[in-house]
Amino acid sequence: MKSEVKNWLEQAEHDIDIAEYNFDGNMLDAAAFYSQQAAEKALKSLHISKFNEL
Repeated sequence: MKSEVKNWLEQAEHDIDIAEYNFDGNMLDAAAFYSQQAAEKALKSLHISKFNEL
C-alpha cells in the first residue's frame, strides 16, 4: 500500500506543477482543473493511507 500512496502523491504534485504553470500563463480554467485533480489525488492517497483501501 505504501507505494500506492506514494504514487498518488507524486501524481498530485505533478498536477500542482501543471496548475501553477497554467496559472502563471493566465490559463485559469486549466489551472482550476489541475488544482481539482491534485486535490482529488491527494485525498485518495490520504484515504488509502488511513483505511488501506480506495
